Amino acid sequence: MKTYKLSLSKIVFTLAVITGCDKDATVANLSSDSDVSSVGSTANTCSAPSTSVIWSGERSAAATVAARGTWSDIKIMPSSTYPGSVYADVGCSCIKYTYWNGTEWKTEVISSGSSTSFTYIRLAYLSTGIPVAVWSNSTTTLQLAIRNTESLSTEGSWAITNLDTAGTAIRSVELKINPSDQVAVLYARNTAGTAHLILCTSNCSSGSNYSSPSTTLGTVGTNPNSFGLGWCYSGTSYYPVIALTGGTNSSFGICRQSTLSNCLTGIASWAGGALQTLTGTGTNRASVQLAIDDSTADAAVRSVAQNGSALAYHQSSFAGGGCSAGTIGAIASGGTISGTTANSGNAYLELQRVTGNNYHIVANEGTASVRYYNTTTGSFTTWNASGTVATTTLAAAGAIRGGLAVDVTLGQAYTTFARTAAVSPFPGNLMFGWVENTTVTSNNATAAFYETPLTLDGQVQTLTNQVPNLSVAATSAGIPATAFVDYSSGSATVGSLKYAIRTGSLSSDNWSVRTLPAVSQPQAVSLAFDSDNKPWIGFFDQQSLRFLLATNTATDGTGIWSTYYFPFRTAVTAATAPAYHSVAIAMDNSSSSILPVMIVGVANHGTVANTGIWSARLNPTTGDWSSVTQIDSTNLANSNSNLTADFDGSGNIVAAYFDRGANNRIEYAQSTNGGVTWSTPTHVTLLTGIGMGAKIKINPSNTRPAITYFDRASNRVYYSYCTTALASCTTLSNWSYSYPENLTAGVSGLAATSDGLLGTGLSFTSTGTAYAVYPIGAGNTGLLAFNDNSSGSFPLSSTLLAGKNSNLTLNTAISAINFGQPGWNVDSVRTSTGSLHSLYIGPGNWLYGTSCGD
Repeated sequence: MKTYKLSLSKIVFTLAVITGCDKDATVANLSSDSDVSSVGSTANTCSAPSTSVIWSGERSAAATVAARGTWSDIKIMPSSTYPGSVYADVGCSCIKYTYWNGTEWKTEVISSGSSTSFTYIRLAYLSTGIPVAVWSNSTTTLQLAIRNTESLSTEGSWAITNLDTAGTAIRSVELKINPSDQVAVLYARNTAGTAHLILCTSNCSSGSNYSSPSTTLGTVGTNPNSFGLGWCYSGTSYYPVIALTGGTNSSFGICRQSTLSNCLTGIASWAGGALQTLTGTGTNRASVQLAIDDSTADAAVRSVAQNGSALAYHQSSFAGGGCSAGTIGAIASGGTISGTTANSGNAYLELQRVTGNNYHIVANEGTASVRYYNTTTGSFTTWNASGTVATTTLAAAGAIRGGLAVDVTLGQAYTTFARTAAVSPFPGNLMFGWVENTTVTSNNATAAFYETPLTLDGQVQTLTNQVPNLSVAATSAGIPATAFVDYSSGSATVGSLKYAIRTGSLSSDNWSVRTLPAVSQPQAVSLAFDSDNKPWIGFFDQQSLRFLLATNTATDGTGIWSTYYFPFRTAVTAATAPAYHSVAIAMDNSSSSILPVMIVGVANHGTVANTGIWSARLNPTTGDWSSVTQIDSTNLANSNSNLTADFDGSGNIVAAYFDRGANNRIEYAQSTNGGVTWSTPTHVTLLTGIGMGAKIKINPSNTRPAITYFDRASNRVYYSYCTTALASCTTLSNWSYSYPENLTAGVSGLAATSDGLLGTGLSFTSTGTAYAVYPIGAGNTGLLAFNDNSSGSFPLSSTLLAGKNSNLTLNTAISAINFGQPGWNVDSVRTSTGSLHSLYIGPGNWLYGTSCGD
């Protein structure tokens, strides 16, 4: 465990990469489906699945890791001193929400799989504690996300709504919630484009209650980054107040309409019938902000804006009153804030008022630093000189925005911003800036400024290594485990081989994750347990071009790791996608000794006759291997992939693989003596061009093998099964097949070189019902499918499991290529207790697990 801690006098935040995840959350409305060659019991159906994040990666210190947090916001949760933050993560093309729950930071994926990028992200909380986020997709669409719960102990889900789809390059998004839980959203549809307002007047925890965009409220200046937005309290109701940059000066407006929907019909219905000038601000400024006291009736309008040389402040003195009663007109500048320049706040300007009528600003100073300014006398016109929160490299204006949250209870302020250069530690990462004491002047050293990474999660899979890097197995006691490769480093040549096992039999139990030592460039992993419940992990090492087998002296991986090289030393060469070197591990359970059987798929070799499938048995007591047996020669460069195997307690081992050579189809071989000898491989179908994502399992009710796999080009999932006793499964005529899925769109969007991302999971109940699990694909629903043949055949409409906050309807860019949908590299296991576990890469490019029956 890596821990980063700030021990301050008032509150302690701990930033950690956690080796187990306790964020299980039940996914509702998932009915049962199953799959097998004969009708079986419907017990153990997947009627109440539970989905959790098992591993979210570890942020690398490498300068090559994608930037995180260039767009972010942070706020304090109502009735607490806990902050929450939303931010964009380029590495997973997603938006995340990280919050402090009183003990640790928790992170959720809000939305995943943007084809462009998420920008201008804003956060606010309803009085119930439910967070609301808005953002631009950087092009046409303004989106809203609302969490389903305020709970800090339960992983939430987020409902996404498109608020506006008529933009060009939507920007300068602002979000403000008043004390009556009414919500205002302000934004521009383009640089030098039109400004619009969206309102929600009641029941704002549902996106369906948000209005359509207003008609034009004004034309904004070029390249604005932030606008002003607030609420004016009249004593009985609330009026929206806006501030915009413009082609002549920045300006503001107040809508004094008791019926808020009238504010959406254009600026003519606003006070004075037009926008009012913030004098002296000048042309095409990047930023303007408002600070309206919405707890006091008829409060003054206050703003801070760029004026071309500094940050200027404006405070209204209308005749007859303030924001709700005064005669509206232009507001003259009261002066500038000491020490500010033309570059102050040109990308990142946040203004906030707190109880006691003091004000706080966090702003960028060019690309060199983040600065903090405050008032401490209760006067908006008396600003203190700056204090420096951080000296770091920031993105240029128009490419970054951060957030500000002031906690008046503790007298502290928090800000978020992104490092964008190779500055240790964790370059390009979202940073958490902390002002320890906001009651002293901002330039006073006792204020104490700190910065530390806010999140340290990474992304598990990488597009530069599109190989199944995930395997699932279970102990004899029914505890699920997995081996997988973590590419959080951001490089396909620096993957980390992990072993994870759940700490108990319940879905609420944590997973313990450990790293295997001295592994260079692992890929294509396979996991199996021996009769003593010790894990055995096979994998291919891209650096040495060798196949390796690792084991641990303890079931949970806390013992000593030992590694054995597969005795195949001839010239294995790197494979070219979609072919890849693959591994499958089995056990000879007919022996009284523990005898692992390693099967390897050599996809490319200096001698093409040596391409194909090979096998050898290991004696762990002596460390000696048996002679190597070539099960099949695929006899062509880059000629196989998707090797998979299963075994039972009687020494039967079955294997399948995609022969990409002359046969170009799924092939099958078996051993009935623990891998000593093997049958001649056979086709299981005459269909060609199929076999991606293959998984094989032995049906425990009849000892017959079955295989699930994809036909990527035709968007089908196949289930091939042997129809006779095992001894006769070596003949094509004794195999049949059906379609768990036969789609018109299916997995479209994946090129042939990317079909290594495909996977299927296959398992059987004790009575022989088969369950197939697989991703449907972005061309169809973008969901994870659970299908079974408990009725005697597979229905073509399978049970669908939505990835957490993976919404294909609102984000058509979700795909395997950006890991925005669930199911990539999926593998499944049915435990001895009957529970079904499917692990896969899902939204945010994290490792997820969905379990049933536990």
